[in-house]
Amino acid sequence: MTTHALHPPTGPRYVVPVLVLLAAMVVVLDGTGLNPLETALVAGTGVTAVWWVVARRRLTSALRLCSLGVAGLALVVLVAEGPTSQLVPWQVLAGVVALSALWRTRGPCTGRVGRVLHRAVLAVLLLACAAATQLAPVASLPAPTGPFEVGSTVLTWADRSRREPLTAAAGDLRQVVAQAWYPTARTSGRTTRYVGAGGDTALMTDLPPGLFRRYDHTRVPAHDDVPVSPAQDRWPVLLFSPGLGMARQSYTALCTELASRGYVVVAISHPYESPVTVLADGHRAAPHRFDPSTPAGRAEVARLVDVRAADSSFVLSRLERLTTSPLAGHLDLAHVGILGHSLGGATAARAMALDHRFRAGADLDGRLFGAVPSLDRPFLWVQSEASTETRRELGPTHRTRDELLERLRGGGALVTLAGTTHLSFSDVSGYLTPVGRQLLGRLPAAGIGTAEAARTAATTADLVTGVLGPVLHAPPAHTLAQVAARDTTVRVERTVEAARQGKVSVTTVRRTR
Repeated sequence: MTTHALHPPTGPRYVVPVLVLLAAMVVVLDGTGLNPLETALVAGTGVTAVWWVVARRRLTSALRLCSLGVAGLALVVLVAEGPTSQLVPWQVLAGVVALSALWRTRGPCTGRVGRVLHRAVLAVLLLACAAATQLAPVASLPAPTGPFEVGSTVLTWADRSRREPLTAAAGDLRQVVAQAWYPTARTSGRTTRYVGAGGDTALMTDLPPGLFRRYDHTRVPAHDDVPVSPAQDRWPVLLFSPGLGMARQSYTALCTELASRGYVVVAISHPYESPVTVLADGHRAAPHRFDPSTPAGRAEVARLVDVRAADSSFVLSRLERLTTSPLAGHLDLAHVGILGHSLGGATAARAMALDHRFRAGADLDGRLFGAVPSLDRPFLWVQSEASTETRRELGPTHRTRDELLERLRGGGALVTLAGTTHLSFSDVSGYLTPVGRQLLGRLPAAGIGTAEAARTAATTADLVTGVLGPVLHAPPAHTLAQVAARDTTVRVERTVEAARQGKVSVTTVRRTR
């Protein structure tokens, strides 16, 4: 007597399910950056799990072999590559299908209820695995669009005039780590590592290090310690301060984009606050934790802005004394700007208020803390579209923002970048696969959005170079009006002309709440 178990599933009725399964695997694997062994694990485990769910009575011997085989492959990947958050769910699923094969003839999978629960567990695990893989195991960064190649060097200094305010040890001196991105003519050399900290570490606080375990495999469009481009003697400088709980590395797309356009961008890691800060002795400065939503937490945030502003001035002073770096003698330190994202934007405004060596500044979707400064140099405020749609939480942001603009005496502008959320100004969208960005990016709680890192980095660089560039004697760029005319995602809400005879002219193009 013949049974279905003795014959392969052939015929037209199986063509559509097979094609659907293949298409689903392509979607799951698109943009993950997995190596061949890991791809085989994901594909093999996914197919085997689906086989158990929809056709467990077909080719039972082959199904059992596949189940045990993917379990062995999961063990090989775990030993060879170590645990990563994106692949651990697939390794768990491989273990479950192996147990399914062992329990085929007896155990919890034999009864009707057991079979239903078994299929339900496999289906839920499959969905969890597919979602986990959309958090890209290897980040994707866009190629810079400017005319220059990009070099990178890391600088570490100790400020002997300041004790460390964020540790308890009385003898600790404040240390600052900075990574400079700069124009070069070199297209070879040691490729810059994305994280460069060694070992497991998180690029964002409150996230597991396993999410970023393989991020040093990310292709960074830069080379370490190569000579500065000889296209001109000195280059304008931009200091960059990251958001609260964000690593400087998470802004590589924007920094390399600006460097490719002829700027030296010095991204600062603020120790014991910015993740992945490796001090001169190799010690990793772990961020101290607090709740910024409490009154004490808000006071701590305001204190951090002052610490960051002091860090920025210290970095600028050390840049003035560089002797051994590839940058030595190539910096136009008479024309320095400062910008930052989120809390880094507040840092930029505070640093400008305290240190007149900063000739211009920009705030990328931040808010101010403490007294609102009156600035006599140009300042650009770029806000995400999502920030204009939240009343209760960001009300103080808008009030202090408008007060800053009204006090500007050096000119500036308020610009909204359509289609963006708060994290769009960082590399975070590149931490998702293309499919993940379209699915997970639409979840309001994620705060990531669907905007591509390439578009946001290029447009943000257009705005920064258009407004700050003329002040910093930078290479020619499109003006703000030209950028807005050619890019429909740019909405100029307000412009502020430089003061003339004691008066400030504010033009409201489009007001936002």
